[in-house]
Amino acid sequence: MLIQFKQFIEGISGQLGGTNGIVFYNRSTLRVARTAFQPANPQTASQVAVRNFLTQISAAFGSLTAGERSAWDALAAAAPVQTFNGAYNAGAMAMYQRVNFYRLLDSQAITDTAPTDSVPAVVSDVSAAIVAADLVVTVTHNDAAGTNKFAVYVTGPMPTGQRNPQPGDYRLIAGVATGSIVDEGASPQAVTVASASVPFTIVATDIIGIKVLPTNDGYFPGTPFTKKVTVT
Repeated sequence: MLIQFKQFIEGISGQLGGTNGIVFYNRSTLRVARTAFQPANPQTASQVAVRNFLTQISAAFGSLTAGERSAWDALAAAAPVQTFNGAYNAGAMAMYQRVNFYRLLDSQAITDTAPTDSVPAVVSDVSAAIVAADLVVTVTHNDAAGTNKFAVYVTGPMPTGQRNPQPGDYRLIAGVATGSIVDEGASPQAVTVASASVPFTIVATDIIGIKVLPTNDGYFPGTPFTKKVTVT
């Protein structure tokens, strides 16, 4: 007797193993699995603050003049959003939200004037180490000390077989240095991330993703730098 089997599983999606389990999904022709991350409490102070920021920004955008909106449109056209499927112009509201979100994170007022100042830094490398129970992220960039700013994002520990973090895996760190937005210092620049500001436990030998988003001094976002690193 001859029994022939075809492929056992043609597709799989969904989550296995709870909050810190595995998420399965399809991306183009690939079958992908990644670690699931979901905050236990959706009403933490930082999450509530972010939602309030977005509400404030949305209300403020509605009061822009036609000339102000045109300036934000031009800024968005000059900085298209990069995706797996290519670049696209996200439009005035998306750019207004991006700039003012980082302004509010840095305790600055919302601005209706599109920034036109210096070019953000270019980040070329990152590394991570545990120092006195905190995560220290070292950022290498091409800018002079104190000229611009950047924001730091990290993922939780990744499975060995996961090639790269997905965009939804990253969490913005609240508590790097004195706030979520860091003033650039001399490169390479070490940034201490307080353990209490990370929503998951990270220890030496963990593999994590790090994303650094540079902005200029007007909070105009540059090109994010991402890297999968082993924590030392």
